[in-house]
Amino acid sequence: MENKRFIYNVYLSFLTVVMAFSIIYLNIPRIIYEKVGEEYHIINYYGNQKKVTIPSTYKKLPVTKIETRAFEGKKIEIIVFEEDSNLELIGRLSFNNCKKLKEVVLPNSVIEIENHAFQNCLSLISFTCNDNLLFLGGSSFIGCSSLEVINFGKNLYSIGSYAFYDCRALKEIYIPNTCSYIYNNAFAYCESLSKAVICENTLIYEDAFIETDVKIELYK
Repeated sequence: MENKRFIYNVYLSFLTVVMAFSIIYLNIPRIIYEKVGEEYHIINYYGNQKKVTIPSTYKKLPVTKIETRAFEGKKIEIIVFEEDSNLELIGRLSFNNCKKLKEVVLPNSVIEIENHAFQNCLSLISFTCNDNLLFLGGSSFIGCSSLEVINFGKNLYSIGSYAFYDCRALKEIYIPNTCSYIYNNAFAYCESLSKAVICENTLIYEDAFIETDVKIELYK
């Protein structure tokens, strides 16, 4: 009987230690990676930190993409990209509903932001693209109602459908002459948008600026 009681107590102690370790481990902020060929993608994040750093490498291999929903709904306020970043793609819904995110400055390595990437980031005020960014996906900033400033960089190729739909604080935009397409409803319901400077060769799709009072200034 004594032996059984002793074994039972040891078992309970073991379970307590395992549970305590699990709780501690699950509350340690950490990024989860997936190896794809000779590079790594970020696939998830655990933690409630206000500041998150996106590394340039992991296990000596480049980190090239943030995958779908990796940071969705987190309490992030600041995103820091390491110097010499290798990040090329910001995936679908990757920062969706990060409602406390305030500002983003992309590293020069990023060439594409996929659909819905920063959807409903309600506190986002300023977003700065780099000069290598080519594609802004559809609905990438839809519902970012506090967004006042968007700097597009010098080589943007296209702005997707509904990209800035209902960004009601946005006042002015300057789109580079490299931009070939502004797709439908890209800036629809941006009720404060009063000025858009766009190259005359840019194809502006129907309803791209519907429900705005924007004045479009064309340049060669």
